[in-house]
Amino acid sequence: LFHISQLCPFTSHGYSKPRGYAGDALLLDWIYGDNRINNAPIANTKSAELYRITTSCPAATAVRWRKQHLANLIDDSAMRKRNARVLSIACGHLREADESIALNNGLIHELVALDQDGESLHEVDRQYAAKGMPVVTTLAPIRDVIAGRLKLENFDLIYSAGLYDYLEDSLARKLCTTLFDALSPGGRLVLTNFLHGTRDIAYMEAMMDWFLIFRTQSEIVAFADDIPADQIARLHSYQCPTASVGYVSIRKRWIE
Repeated sequence: LFHISQLCPFTSHGYSKPRGYAGDALLLDWIYGDNRINNAPIANTKSAELYRITTSCPAATAVRWRKQHLANLIDDSAMRKRNARVLSIACGHLREADESIALNNGLIHELVALDQDGESLHEVDRQYAAKGMPVVTTLAPIRDVIAGRLKLENFDLIYSAGLYDYLEDSLARKLCTTLFDALSPGGRLVLTNFLHGTRDIAYMEAMMDWFLIFRTQSEIVAFADDIPADQIARLHSYQCPTASVGYVSIRKRWIE
């Protein structure tokens, strides 16, 4: 069964880890059906059929929903504030930029795309910055972000989709506080994490060697435990429609 599963390009990419870990930006492109780098499997083959099935499962569906949701968050920031600034942490290929009306119409002042993978940032530069989008790439180790060694400030939206699936609780809380501090008054921080009970866990681990830190919704909310309560205007959590990925949204209080 394992050898059959590797006929699926999505599955075999996760197992082979060409960039050193399973959930890289190219793997997400397989989930999105984005063939700008990956070559789609030949139609009417076992590979194509397995690929269709695996990327129709709840976890992959949740990742596609997440991409559209991130684009909606960017658009919402543009509507709330003129010349809004956005920060994407561990941005990957930033494919949500394709879906964002605000980015495609120049309604965002700046989106800083930060990642520690130079290959991913090269793709972001080629597909978005080079075509006139207000996107600026920043190559930096995530440990520097967690430690507060980078100057990050005055962002109206900060989001991280996928990074928290790999962070232990103490690092998750520390990074949450660091990112919250980088928000402008009224700004919003949105973080995601795969949830316990995701139906695809056994396949991801057995066939793709893809191990994440799965959390409950309350554990995701606990990312914000170290932020002083009087600095938070609103905190709420929610899940995607497949109940595979949980979200926490934290809005910073305006200074009176």
